[in-house]
Amino acid sequence: PEVKAELIQQFVIDIVAQGKISGEQLSSHLDERCQLTLSPRSILHHVSDLGLSYLKVSLPEHLSELKENL
Repeated sequence: PEVKAELIQQFVIDIVAQGKISGEQLSSHLDERCQLTLSPRSILHHVSDLGLSYLKVSLPEHLSELKENL
C-alpha cells in the first residue's frame, strides 16, 4: 500500500507539474524522491491497474478549471 500511495502521489505531482506522465519519468522521480526502484514497465502496469491511465487527460483539465475558478 505504501508503494501504491507513493505512485499515486508522484502521478499527480507529474500531471500537475508537466501535464503528462511516462513510465520512465515516474520511475526516475520515485527513485529520486522515495528511493523506490521500479521498472517503467512495472509502473505502467500499476498505473493501469489503479485506473490512473483514465485520469491522464481529465485530471489536467479539472485542475485547470479549478485554478480558473479560484
